[in-house]
Amino acid sequence: MRARRLTPADDGPGTTDHVITYDGRPRPYRVHVPPVLPVGAPLVIQLHGGGGNGAGLDRLTRFHRLADRERFAVVSPNGFDRHWNDGRLPAMPGAVDDVGFVAALIDCLAGWLPIDRRRVYAVGISNGAMMAARLASGLPDRIAAFAQVAGTAPADAPSWWRPDRPVPLIQIHGTGDAIVPYAGGAVRTQRRGGIDRGRVLGVEEWAALLATHNGAVGPVVTRIEPDVTIRAWRGATAPCDLEFWRVDGGGHTWPGGVQYLPIGIVGPTSATFDATAEIWRFVSAHNI
Repeated sequence: MRARRLTPADDGPGTTDHVITYDGRPRPYRVHVPPVLPVGAPLVIQLHGGGGNGAGLDRLTRFHRLADRERFAVVSPNGFDRHWNDGRLPAMPGAVDDVGFVAALIDCLAGWLPIDRRRVYAVGISNGAMMAARLASGLPDRIAAFAQVAGTAPADAPSWWRPDRPVPLIQIHGTGDAIVPYAGGAVRTQRRGGIDRGRVLGVEEWAALLATHNGAVGPVVTRIEPDVTIRAWRGATAPCDLEFWRVDGGGHTWPGGVQYLPIGIVGPTSATFDATAEIWRFVSAHNI
């Protein structure tokens, strides 16, 4: 369904808030344009976690700061009712077509920003990370590369996750994540007696599924002391490439970012590397 923008275009530098309608719902999104945005600039779509919103996400990722330096645009949309329909059951409402919404948002932005449609990237944390997996299956011809922090894919993904091309992806996950467990299983909430948030694949299952689909060979293992192990798979072409970063003892957090909630709730944040910088290094090497 065609989206309709309710707020005027603004291609000047800075951060502005907008709304489009999609499927009859108003959908807010925030756009950041660097001081210099060249013709053919990349676009990063950053997807918040469950209960969050686009406006607050950049305090964690700091993609706006990186965009100013590297000259790309950033869009931070809001999930409906603060959640993304990433395909988990029974948690996510099937009536919300977030894959279609993201496709419409890309079209909307391409209408007033000089972005390169071949260099659009999806980055997410938690529920947003799993939405990135959904987009990899649903929009492989619209998004060039994907990044996930503290999230994999719904447990039933092997039954529907069939992109029609290899999908380059970087995934970062802490072994001490108590909300989206590294080993997979039930997603936990921060509140007792919370809503059933469904089940997810473990990191190892997700890596195996991706490597098989991409025809990628590996992994080549690299250790960064004291707490990070990188496994990399490479294939016949660049889109086959995968990287999985394991943070030993790391929580439901963004490495190199702020400790956004107490350690007792989300676990510790690793300072060994900057997830934002590593994600940009990986995704920016890819185009469609």
